[in-house]
Amino acid sequence: MSRVFLHLLNQSLTASVLILAVIGLRFLFRKLPKSPQCLLWALVALRLAVPFSLESAWSLIPKAEPIPAEVVFSAPAPERERVFQPGEVTPAVEETPVTPTAPRVDYWQIASIVWLAGVAGLLAAGLLSYFRLKRKLRVSLRRRDNIYLCDGISGPFVLGLVKPKIYIPSQLDALSQSFVLAHEQAHLKHKDPWWKLLGYLLVCVYWFQPMVWLAWWLFCRDLEMGCDERAVKRLSLEEKKRYASVLLSCSVPRGSFPVCPLAFGEVGVKERVKRVLDKKPAKALIALALAV
Repeated sequence: MSRVFLHLLNQSLTASVLILAVIGLRFLFRKLPKSPQCLLWALVALRLAVPFSLESAWSLIPKAEPIPAEVVFSAPAPERERVFQPGEVTPAVEETPVTPTAPRVDYWQIASIVWLAGVAGLLAAGLLSYFRLKRKLRVSLRRRDNIYLCDGISGPFVLGLVKPKIYIPSQLDALSQSFVLAHEQAHLKHKDPWWKLLGYLLVCVYWFQPMVWLAWWLFCRDLEMGCDERAVKRLSLEEKKRYASVLLSCSVPRGSFPVCPLAFGEVGVKERVKRVLDKKPAKALIALALAV
């Protein structure tokens, strides 16, 4: 188990450089549409999920293992016994009292146990919050297909993987519901619930690496902003303003939902409203195309 943890630690160190590169590109092209930028996070997920890496002098980190296993787990070299030559007088051996030695502490084994406890804790927290939400949704009214109205929720979201359902607060009017449905159906079209679940599983495995948590937070923001862009693509300016107001009215505190649902107004609401009403991303995309 210690070797498994060491391998994951090396994976997280090499992936951290890739995460920093993606963050840099994300900042450099912050005015461009977010949907293509989500592909960069897919590269990070691939780097974390694949159990091996290729060494190359042209890669961001030429060395696949920043902490070699041979250095960590190598046993101390035994002392060489001196061989006396014929005729050489051997020194007298003084008898010294044998003192008990303290047992060697395996810090890597302790670290691997702490890592396993963290993984189990995050998985348990995700499952517990999921079942709590499912209990809250027992009283809901099916509107049509996979769309449900519920009184006990403060914001709309998608729940489920194989047969996902869209849950909408009952107090939303018909026009607001149409905007919400456009957003949530865009999530389903691009299989976003699966991507978010995969991201959380990677966070559970690499919970000890702060850069992975940062990547997860930025990925969730880009996922929601990319969905906003698809939802408002064909809307007029007035309809975009209405969409932004619905987004503000459905905003909920961060962490109000468990991992699986894709909540409409949980992540980066202020930044999303600015992007919905901003016309500069399209201009930036045209400028980039002309430069290339």
